[in-house]
Amino acid sequence: MSLYRIYWLAADGHIRDAENLDCASDQDALAEARKRISDYPAMEVWQGPRRVAQLGTPTPQASTGSDSSDSRGPMLLRSAAATIREHRRLIAEQVKVRAAVRRTREKSEELQSKLAKAKCDTPQKP
Repeated sequence: MSLYRIYWLAADGHIRDAENLDCASDQDALAEARKRISDYPAMEVWQGPRRVAQLGTPTPQASTGSDSSDSRGPMLLRSAAATIREHRRLIAEQVKVRAAVRRTREKSEELQSKLAKAKCDTPQKP
């Protein structure tokens, strides 16, 4: 599964809302995005820094003289920070699971050793 992000765009082309998705492919992410059609005129689906698709068309209003990439910068930074936090959480969870697996494996080996020793200590019937 890969992390995708949907950005809902207002008529002025600015991001108004966002949502993370875990999907197996671009096609799955687009299908999920289409299920989430909202009152906004357009949405973009991204996978990390790569824009997968834009659905719909924002209808830009008169230019305010600012570059649209400048207005997206803070939102993209917040999105990147949220993605990093989520990845750190997943890594911490993975470390815990690996430790639990290691402890389980060690306990299993210990029990197998005790069982083998018990079989050796049991007197054989003639």
